[in-house]
Amino acid sequence: MADKDERTDTGLTDVLLQSPAQEQGCMVRVAEGADQGAELDLPSGAAVIGTRDDCDLTLTDSAVSGRHLQLEVTSDGIVAVDLGSTNGTFYMETRVERAIVKHGASLRIGRTRLVLLSKEVPIAMKASTRTSYGALVGSSPAIRRLYAVLEQLEAFESSTLILGETGVGKELVAREIHAHSKRARGPFEVCDCGALSPTLIESELFGHTKGAFTGAHADHRGVFERGDRGTVFLDEIGELPAELQPKLLRVLDTHALRRVGGTDTFNVDVRVVAATNRDLGALVKSGKFRQDLFYRLEIITVRVPALRERREDVPLLIEHFLRSLGQGDLTLSPTTVELFATGYDWPGNIRELKNAVERVRTIGALPENLDRSGGTTGRADGTSVDIDIDGPFQEAKRRLVTAFEHDYLEARIKQSNNNISQAARSSGMERSQFKRLLRKHGLLGSDDGSP
Repeated sequence: MADKDERTDTGLTDVLLQSPAQEQGCMVRVAEGADQGAELDLPSGAAVIGTRDDCDLTLTDSAVSGRHLQLEVTSDGIVAVDLGSTNGTFYMETRVERAIVKHGASLRIGRTRLVLLSKEVPIAMKASTRTSYGALVGSSPAIRRLYAVLEQLEAFESSTLILGETGVGKELVAREIHAHSKRARGPFEVCDCGALSPTLIESELFGHTKGAFTGAHADHRGVFERGDRGTVFLDEIGELPAELQPKLLRVLDTHALRRVGGTDTFNVDVRVVAATNRDLGALVKSGKFRQDLFYRLEIITVRVPALRERREDVPLLIEHFLRSLGQGDLTLSPTTVELFATGYDWPGNIRELKNAVERVRTIGALPENLDRSGGTTGRADGTSVDIDIDGPFQEAKRRLVTAFEHDYLEARIKQSNNNISQAARSSGMERSQFKRLLRKHGLLGSDDGSP
């Protein structure tokens, strides 16, 4: 009964992110050109862009044809079809006749660049106006809905369950919940329920006394004791062994615990934030997770969007990761950034993107999955969506990789004040290899003939 009352008192059930945002429609915005700032709201169906008055978005760019481009909203994405224009439609600097693109993509027609953005969130969905929340970065509608939920949580201390795929940043969200709460000055303790054996998990959660089991050479305070007056984050809560679930439930209900092997009772004052990438409801139905514990943990539920639901944030995240790696002056070509944003679905989410950025920063190579994509748009299941282009696949891929190599090398050599040896070391390459690449891209100044 206490769980039901507490859930009612919070009044937060109407702001929870229960399901992923659907890619329904888009906002077409002129990002560059004579009509910069013009917009077209395309919630469904198809629209034509050109210079004729009967177009859905009429442009004044003389390099754009009368009926230049058609955009159509489909379940696979936004289908861009060139309508036989004189100067062509370009996606990632490749001329296309028909392409299926995602939110965050940009298309160039004439001297105009169009950006396809996620539709703004209706007022009723309570999107925040923030572009960041603590260490969380992004301004897409999906992430701003999350910010709105986190803003409302700041006044509450109820148990919170964070849902999301692997790599979306659930622990980072938990840390921001703590940092923006009344407990911010208290400790933040973490227990990964999926990384330890049942015995070690019990000890890490509740502590143990000296001699409680083999290897227990001294008393040990668990995360609930260490987290007193603060927050305890239980990661991968779906992996908690069934035999420990009743004990966790008692601690949540009574705010008291006994260490393993002990008889003394310790009162604890903690807020519990748990996270999982599993379907706890399904685990409850299968008998692998206690229903009463599930209800106790999900008083407030927060869903963290996958990276593919917030593609517009990828360029900003790339900049953020480069700064965190001490490479804030290193920039990637617009084509490469767009490939990161729209050419891959990032099943490993933020964690995978961060690792990919570090790979680029360290060895100057595109991630293998992106390199293989050759400019195609990937689906979640790993298949590719066809893009009709004038030239062959290998030529499109060659242009993409060449542009990336040139911009990477140029940024490295500038960063190192034209010191080739230093630039090569920071790139993880042999000096001779680095110099050959500089020569290939016409970036070598006065060549002394040395390797």
